[in-house]
Amino acid sequence: LLFTDIVNFTARCEKYPPDSVVEQINTIFELITKTIHKHDGDVDKFMGDACMAYWIGDEHASSAIKLIDAVQEIRDKIAEANLKSEILTEDPIRIRYGMNSGEIILCDIGSSEARIDLTVIGDHVNLAARLESASKQYGVESLLSEYTYELTASEIEVREIDRIKVYGKNIPVVVYELLSKKGMLTDTQKELLGIYNFAKDLYSKGNFSDSSSSLYNILF
Repeated sequence: LLFTDIVNFTARCEKYPPDSVVEQINTIFELITKTIHKHDGDVDKFMGDACMAYWIGDEHASSAIKLIDAVQEIRDKIAEANLKSEILTEDPIRIRYGMNSGEIILCDIGSSEARIDLTVIGDHVNLAARLESASKQYGVESLLSEYTYELTASEIEVREIDRIKVYGKNIPVVVYELLSKKGMLTDTQKELLGIYNFAKDLYSKGNFSDSSSSLYNILF
């Protein structure tokens, strides 16, 4: 499951005339849609500046890897789009991503007398949506759940962010930031990730002074 959202879209709507806003969002949605379809996913719906998509298959790991591949390609294509448009070069669009994997309900929702949509619902859909919004709180571009990471660990590089308990759920979920494909981290990224993991381990054990010192070393 994938939820995307344009960062600071409200401010963008205030900054540009309506026709420019529509052109910008349609540019982004077109490349998102094409990339999702390329990786065998389905776009469920657009909600303002947000997009909801899903992958369904008998092989859960395969579907999860396709999700990850799509997100990584979307990131690359948005970076390219930001360089091609005069407006986007000056004011680049950024996207937040929430990713999750699990059993869902695929069904028709709506009114038989008005409108019915084929969509997906369930706890794992809700979690994916909440991970997208939570990424803002952690200051990261993306969050994926432990369920998606378990299926794709051999394919990706991640940073463990936290254990979070989303609204309505009692069991915390480990969440990760998606960094890159496996083996594609730069030497600087590897060094920073190692220091981060060391400091986070100390923090998790309650050793706050040493953890703070380690983070200080990162910055200075």
